[in-house]
Amino acid sequence: MILLGIGLFGEGWQSQQGKIILYLVSFIVFFWLILIPLFHLNLRYLSPLWPLCAIWIAKGASHIYGWLASYMPLVNFSKRFDNKLNSNTVAVVIILAVFFSLTFLPELGRVISRRSDTREYWGDAVDQKKAGLWIKEKMPGDKSIMSYNHAVSFYAGSYDISQSIEIPDNGIERILKYAKYRKVNLLVLNERYKIVFPRINYLLSSENVPDGLELVYQDMDRSGLKTVIYKIL
Repeated sequence: MILLGIGLFGEGWQSQQGKIILYLVSFIVFFWLILIPLFHLNLRYLSPLWPLCAIWIAKGASHIYGWLASYMPLVNFSKRFDNKLNSNTVAVVIILAVFFSLTFLPELGRVISRRSDTREYWGDAVDQKKAGLWIKEKMPGDKSIMSYNHAVSFYAGSYDISQSIEIPDNGIERILKYAKYRKVNLLVLNERYKIVFPRINYLLSSENVPDGLELVYQDMDRSGLKTVIYKIL
């Protein structure tokens, strides 16, 4: 983003050039400032914008290169090496080092800010891992699990997640019929994903358990999100 900004505003725009730049920048602004904040978009949908951004990123690197190559302390530093290392080479090394360092910062920030007790929909499903490990310990052997997050099946010992059954958007009667047809043993519900199964949200409470289900596990994590596991009878 820094190189992109320098590439865009590192020098003045000519009249016709400015119109073209504003037109192209409008696509970036629309995606990054409107679509991304309002909707969850997979990053691959933004890939067509990268070639466009790469033009200004390269231009920003060129601006920094020119500035560093003529930067007096850098020129004096390069002269100490008896012309074996000139200021242009040092400038390129600095730009590459800064560029590759910045590519790690977003992921580093995500790792540093990661919390195991977040209530965010896209947060790490630690609660699902805990439920899966419980199933693996208390119910060994082959089993078929119906859940939203495949992490439950994985940590329960079913490493072929294609065998994990997703929760259909139906009432409990239809879900139970479908579960028996697919030979499902367990139904796992988590409050984090309750918007996915609005018709059976009431099952997050242990009250009024319908026929055909037996509550075998319930847990509430530090963020207050509840996870329940039902055995399908």
